[in-house]
Amino acid sequence: MNKFSALIFLLIFSAIGFSQSSSSKLVEKKYVISKGLQNVTEFFLTSFEKADWDRYRLKEDRRVLNFDNDIVIELLSAEELIERNISYDERKIQSKQNQFDDNTLFVINSNGHIIEQKKSVSK
Repeated sequence: MNKFSALIFLLIFSAIGFSQSSSSKLVEKKYVISKGLQNVTEFFLTSFEKADWDRYRLKEDRRVLNFDNDIVIELLSAEELIERNISYDERKIQSKQNQFDDNTLFVINSNGHIIEQKKSVSK
């Protein structure tokens, strides 16, 4: 096998390996970025994916998470995760959304920690 053939062979198998790893990573996603994709950074994604979001996850509906940098993320429901064969902590799942969730804003600080802020609502 000459060098050119070996190079072509290597490129083909590298592309196949890359596409498989990319698609498997896509399948494991437990959320959808529904707004502010242009504001998403590697730091944001790494911080977000390290956090355990199952305590916010709903059984039947998607939970909407609003971040201070105008990013909106929808957590997939437990039912959606079951359909996609993605694991989650069943003990943490909530059956219905809390009525005060609309007043919650999430912030990722410079250390990558996620802070949940509640906006006060005056009547």
